[in-house]
Amino acid sequence: MPKKITGTGILQVAIFIYVLFVEAHLLTSFNSYLGKYRLIILISVIGLVVFKEIYKYTRAVKVYISDVVKFILAVVLVFISYFAFKYTYGVLGMVSVLLMLSARDTDLKSVIKPFLYASGIIIIFMIIFSKLHIISSYTLWDTGRVRNSMGFLYPAYPAHILFFWVSGYLYVRGKKVTSLEFIGLFLTNLYIYLQAYTKNPFTLTLVVILIDIIIVSKKRTNFQLSKLYKAITNSLFLVLPTFTVWFVNYAPMNILVYVNNLVNGRVLYAREGMLRYGVHLLGQNIHFITRGSMNLFNTYDYVDSGYVQSLLQSGVLYTVIILALYTFLMVKVNRQGDLLLSLILVLIAVYNMFDPNFMFLWFNPFLLGCGVAFSEKAYVLNLKSNIVNVTPEK
Repeated sequence: MPKKITGTGILQVAIFIYVLFVEAHLLTSFNSYLGKYRLIILISVIGLVVFKEIYKYTRAVKVYISDVVKFILAVVLVFISYFAFKYTYGVLGMVSVLLMLSARDTDLKSVIKPFLYASGIIIIFMIIFSKLHIISSYTLWDTGRVRNSMGFLYPAYPAHILFFWVSGYLYVRGKKVTSLEFIGLFLTNLYIYLQAYTKNPFTLTLVVILIDIIIVSKKRTNFQLSKLYKAITNSLFLVLPTFTVWFVNYAPMNILVYVNNLVNGRVLYAREGMLRYGVHLLGQNIHFITRGSMNLFNTYDYVDSGYVQSLLQSGVLYTVIILALYTFLMVKVNRQGDLLLSLILVLIAVYNMFDPNFMFLWFNPFLLGCGVAFSEKAYVLNLKSNIVNVTPEK
C-alpha cells in the first residue's frame, strides 16, 4: 500500500533537491555544467514549498489571529532575505530562508535527514570522482600547506561541509550511534584534514564527536541544564557577534595582531573590510578578492568571519533577525534540556567568529531549526523528545 503524502515528506523532497543542486552548483567543479538548470530547480523547490503550505492549511482545524500575523512576518522576512542576498546568491539564498520558514512546524531531525543524504552524496562522489580523475581537481600551495581540492572549487569546502554534516548526523542518530560510527566519522574527518589542511572545521568536528561520545556514554538525551549554563548559552548568538565586531574595530593593535597571527590573518581582513566597506541596513554589492581571483592588480581581502561578512554583505537588518532566531532556538533547546543540540549550537556560534557559512542552508542544516520562532499557535514543542519536534496541540 503506497504511503500517504505528508507535509513533512513534501518538504523533505524540496530540501533534498535544493541542497543536492546548490552544493553541486556553488561548491564543486560541476558548477559550470549546472547553471542552465538553476531556474528549473528553483521553480521546483518553491513549487513544492507552496504545495506543502497549501496542503497543510487545507487540513488545519483552526487558524488563530496570531498564526496569520506570524505568517505575514514570515513573508516579510522572505522579502528582506531577497535584498540581503541580492548581491551574493540572489534567489538561491532567499529560497533557503523559505525552506527554513516552511520547517517551522516540523521535527528538526526529519528535515535534517534529507540534508544528510544530499550532502553525503556530494562529499562521497566528489572524493571518488576526483580520485578517478573524472572531475577536475587541483592542488593549492598555501602558506606552507599543500591542499587538495578533491573536486571542490576550494580545498576548505569539504571540511566545512563535514563539520555541519557530522553534527547533523550525530544529532539525528541520538543514542543509537555506535562505536564503529564514531571511528568512521573520526577517520573521515582526519582524511579530509590531511587532504585540505583546514584546521578550524577539523577541530570543531573532532570536538563534536568527543562531546557526543561522552553524552552517549550517559545513555541519555535530555539533561537538567544549570541556570548558569543557560544564562551563558542563551545569549551566545548575541554576545559573540557583538564581541567579534567590537574586537575587530576597537581592540588594541598589539592584541589584534597577536590574535590575527593565531587565526591565519582573519582578524585584520575583517578589520580592513569594515573600514573599507562599512555597514549598511540592507547589505551592499561587495566582490571579495579570493586567492583564486588574485592578480598583479589586486590583493586578497576575503572576510572569513561569518558575523562580519554577514553585516557587510547582507546588512544589519537581516543579520540581526537571523541572530535573534538562533537565540530563540537556543532558548527553546536549553529549556528542553537537549544538551547535544545545545552544544552543537554553541560550536556553530564559535565557528562563525572565524568562518562564514552558518547562514547558508547548503552548509548548515541547523538553520532549519530557526523557523520554530514562526511556529503557529496550533503547534507546541514536544518536551518529551528532541527539539524541534512539534506536534499538534491537543
